[in-house]
Amino acid sequence: YLSGRSFEVENTGTTDLMFALSTDPAVLNGTPVAVSAGNSFIRKSLSLNTSESAEHLLFQNTDANVSGNYKIWVIE
Repeated sequence: YLSGRSFEVENTGTTDLMFALSTDPAVLNGTPVAVSAGNSFIRKSLSLNTSESAEHLLFQNTDANVSGNYKIWVIE
């Protein structure tokens, strides 16, 4: 966990996704961010989760009938 690390996320698919930097490998926690189809964002670790135990990058597809697609860049 680095509080100043940034994540650039691009949703390249056709369905909305949720993204989180989580302390749990199976559950979105912290401050999840909605990423609409075709959109992107950049967030720092600190704005996604303040816990130093947050080391899991998680995506959740909001539509089980459509495959989600994304790209992610980690910026130190």
